[in-house]
Amino acid sequence: MRLLFRTPVKARHGFPDFGLNGSCWWLCVVLWLMGCSGDSGAGVRPDSPGLSAKEREIVVAARRAVAQFDDWADRAEFKLERRGNVWHVTAWRVVHPEAKGSKRYVPWGYRQLVIDDAGKVLEYTKGNDAGKIK
Repeated sequence: MRLLFRTPVKARHGFPDFGLNGSCWWLCVVLWLMGCSGDSGAGVRPDSPGLSAKEREIVVAARRAVAQFDDWADRAEFKLERRGNVWHVTAWRVVHPEAKGSKRYVPWGYRQLVIDDAGKVLEYTKGNDAGKIK
């Protein structure tokens, strides 16, 4: 009876060998590191070019909500994502404005918001907190 999973053994390059040849292993590592770089797109502000009128309205509603609960709404950037009939917005606190990409923010300096089309905030979650402010 043949085993479905083999026990990894140390290959000559020192990494466990799961049946992958060396080039495939390194390709997987490189792709994983590229995904961890975190330099994906910058956030938007209400005055950012290319926003539709609805997106601008959602960013303004998100900025008002952040101003209500936090003191950094003036330096926040927003990431918008439409899911179904609501907007999921991530508000990032800009700490290092001279930096590029995700280096502008700190990991704990964000808020998650869910906003409907009328601009009403349905959920406001602080960073990694499990609690939601409704």
